[in-house]
Amino acid sequence: MNLNKDRRCSFYRRETAGFNLLEITLVLLIASLILTAIWGVASQLHLNDQVRTTAQQLAAIDHNIRGIYVEQGGMINSASTFTLTKSLDQLNVFPVEMRANSAVPTGTLYNVWSQQPPPGCGGAKGCGTVVVDNDDCTGVESWIIPVPCFGVTYINVPLNACVKLMAQTAQGDMGLQKIIINAPNAGLTPPISVAQAQASCNSPLNTILWVYLLKGG
Repeated sequence: MNLNKDRRCSFYRRETAGFNLLEITLVLLIASLILTAIWGVASQLHLNDQVRTTAQQLAAIDHNIRGIYVEQGGMINSASTFTLTKSLDQLNVFPVEMRANSAVPTGTLYNVWSQQPPPGCGGAKGCGTVVVDNDDCTGVESWIIPVPCFGVTYINVPLNACVKLMAQTAQGDMGLQKIIINAPNAGLTPPISVAQAQASCNSPLNTILWVYLLKGG
């Protein structure tokens, strides 16, 4: 009997028998950590893209409303916020994608986080997640002389997006007067720090109102 040959065969069988339970567990754990990291990066990139898209939407809305204000010599008068938003929609103030796949201006507009009416809406006409209203800003800014302005409201903004969005949209727009989160409150005047944004975005879903000065902005 060749003992050396038997030992070599036995060793070979052990080496080629496959992974044991501990090795499989370690492989699965490493794979899970890698997938979690990839998912975290992908989620962060998606969030950044949503915030960037919203900032671009706000810039377009701001620019277009100012153009209409100059062209008409004043802000559109309306009996309700929905009527104003619909009138502005018919004047192509809003990016088309905000109509939730409708090419026809309806005045019912949605942000990137919600393509459905918010809770409690009841399916009412004009109940979207983006609305525009106008004011003389005396109630918001406590100015003695009324100053024309308008507000753009986004509803159902997630907490992590709210903080990023406040910081990003509060930069570089001289016409932006205040950002009001989850009113009623006094709001924040730009520039806005990350700490201020974190303190104001205090709900899983937030309502953000951007107040823009029209005259002189």
